[in-house]
Amino acid sequence: MKNIIVIFAVLFSNFCLSEELIAELDLKFIKDTGKTADVLCYGDTEVDCHAWSTFYLYEAKVKKVLSGNLPASELTVIYGRHALLKKNHSSVIVRLNKLPADGDAQYQILEFGQNLELVCFQSTGSSLFSEKLELNNEKLKCAEKEEL
Repeated sequence: MKNIIVIFAVLFSNFCLSEELIAELDLKFIKDTGKTADVLCYGDTEVDCHAWSTFYLYEAKVKKVLSGNLPASELTVIYGRHALLKKNHSSVIVRLNKLPADGDAQYQILEFGQNLELVCFQSTGSSLFSEKLELNNEKLKCAEKEEL
């Protein structure tokens, strides 16, 4: 029984200890990494699958940390989304995930949104994002621009 508890503690410790990082960033496009970010499959076999998007590498300047702790004011991030333009983005609100130190980027952008009147994410542990919204059967947590 003790072995099972230890295994669960080790497996899920990253989930329990990781804090959610949400920040407002200015992103400067550096390059398309060519690494597959997402795959689209047309059938049931691997042969029917093709790269849908690749990761873009950005230099990020932190304008404001909304949730969590970012140790630097400048960092590198990757993000992959179909049809994302290869350009700079300013004042975007993003949810980040820390990456291992063996790649080009320090963080991966998990969700991306413009700083409009309402900012929503699928998952957030931050108390700033307290308003609940359901869109296309997805539960979102939101905050108004003035609150951020």
